[in-house]
Amino acid sequence: ALQPADGAIMSADVAIDASAVVPVFSANVKTESADARLLLSTLLGQDWLSGKGSLAANLSGSGQTQEEIIGSLKGKATLSLSNGAIAGLDVAAGLGQVSFRILDGWPGDQASRTEFTSLTADVTVADGIATIGNLKLDGKGLALTATGEIDLLRRAADLSADPRLIGADGSSAGLPVKIVVNGPWAAPRIHPDVEGLPGDPQKGFAALKSMGVKSGN
Repeated sequence: ALQPADGAIMSADVAIDASAVVPVFSANVKTESADARLLLSTLLGQDWLSGKGSLAANLSGSGQTQEEIIGSLKGKATLSLSNGAIAGLDVAAGLGQVSFRILDGWPGDQASRTEFTSLTADVTVADGIATIGNLKLDGKGLALTATGEIDLLRRAADLSADPRLIGADGSSAGLPVKIVVNGPWAAPRIHPDVEGLPGDPQKGFAALKSMGVKSGN
């Protein structure tokens, strides 16, 4: 177990069996009170997620290359963070935009943020496909749940999300249908889950409007 200067506790057991015909990789990682941004930056070179909390992951894979290992990954992981933010993404603004047009990419820019008071997720990985059983985000004026799959090797997503704006009185407002996130992770196609909408947006958004959703400008 390691005790970083920021007070976080981390234990990690990573092994590679190179004696096998096909090398086998395994990793068992557990953190408590860890800085998500520091952890992601150190492990993956990413800094889009901040917050403090815990991460537990037990993963294994095999292959001659990094791509082969990622494509064969299996195992489970859980994440629980508090008082953080997702950088480059504005869920609240995106909820308004997606009600009247298909988004080709995440709503927001580098300056955008989606702040949260808590973020939890559990993930099961098989053959390099991460299945999100339940992702839940709660923040000031916002609540979001999501399920679906992320292809770790191809960096593609197929997710279903239900973002809702929360009023001061506790009331919530969102779309009457869930939102689909599908395609390359860097720039997926995002739209309401209305039958036929991607092929005929005009008809699809007309159907959404008939459900009581206001159209945009």
